[in-house]
Amino acid sequence: MKILFACHIAGIGGAERHIIRLMNGLKDAGIHCELAFFYKHSNQSGYQKYIDLLEKDGLTYRMIEQNSPFSIKAARSLAKFYREGAFDLINTHLIHADTAAVLAKKLFQKSIKIVSAKHGISEKVYLKYPLNPERVPDNLYKRYFRWLENNIDCSYACSFGLKKYMEQARFVRQNTLKVVQHGYEYPEINAANKIERSDNQLLMVGRLEEIKGYNYAIEIASVVKNSILDFELIILGEGGLRHDLEQEIKGLNLEQHVSLEGYKKNIFDYLAGSKLLMCTSLIEGLPLMLLEAFNAGVPVIAFDVQGCNEIIEEGKNGHLIGPFNTDEFANKVIDLLQHENKRKAFSESAVKRANTQFSKSRMMEETITLFRQCLI
Repeated sequence: MKILFACHIAGIGGAERHIIRLMNGLKDAGIHCELAFFYKHSNQSGYQKYIDLLEKDGLTYRMIEQNSPFSIKAARSLAKFYREGAFDLINTHLIHADTAAVLAKKLFQKSIKIVSAKHGISEKVYLKYPLNPERVPDNLYKRYFRWLENNIDCSYACSFGLKKYMEQARFVRQNTLKVVQHGYEYPEINAANKIERSDNQLLMVGRLEEIKGYNYAIEIASVVKNSILDFELIILGEGGLRHDLEQEIKGLNLEQHVSLEGYKKNIFDYLAGSKLLMCTSLIEGLPLMLLEAFNAGVPVIAFDVQGCNEIIEEGKNGHLIGPFNTDEFANKVIDLLQHENKRKAFSESAVKRANTQFSKSRMMEETITLFRQCLI
């Protein structure tokens, strides 16, 4: 079996890192794979770091210029690459790659087999309808998405929550979308490098954008402060809301309790020094950060929304809070900070869950099985 991955690379996000994990896993299993790497000429700074990651792991790739998702030239190049490499299927990631593969199949190589990985849908849709997908209107974006699906041989979602959302929003037909949950090979946590600035250190990680719900996090911190004076919420990440969040922190006199640290590479050092991870996202796919926290033995408190509720087991390795009840959220934070034995029990359960249900070996086994089924 020979697999050709396809993705438009504009930077390094969850889908891009996932492709590298898959390619490395297939290589370890003795399965040949390469990447058709779509890029926009004006965005060299965005894709050069990804090239570095591919070359670091010795992964084979070919670059195809794609200045528009509807580029016929890019589709022709993809079909040629598929034909010359005698690949068995194209595993597409994200809508630009879906488009190129469908055009390649319809216009140049009808025998192409397309297996599409679904990581999510437009963030604009998520922001407007995080809890009620059935209300997503039947607009041009949705109709185009469905047209692509009608020309794709097999599709799978990264989480059961995403499958449910896409079905309820009618992006896909009922019971046509398969699921392979993400899995990871977790790094060891070195406690000697831990960053601990408070006995009651809380951590959040993610882009400073509306969908991550940081305004709720700051409200929660203001409630926690009334019961626990010695705590600090450290937020790692950058984004367009930095200025607004800084003003909100200042307005609630939380400068001593909430800090925006920016993007950091050494997230695991912060995890090692934290008592809890908080996640206030409006919706998620299958959030890696929660699993990394679990692997580090750090319990998680999050809103009971898609993605988070697929990882956290309520009252066993964390808490799921009714959206978007900040008082209840704060009370659970206070309770876990004040009860070490409960935190320890949550921690042990979290480590076990990350390394069984969400292991890389499980994901690779299911992915290879899916690819083979799609070729029958």
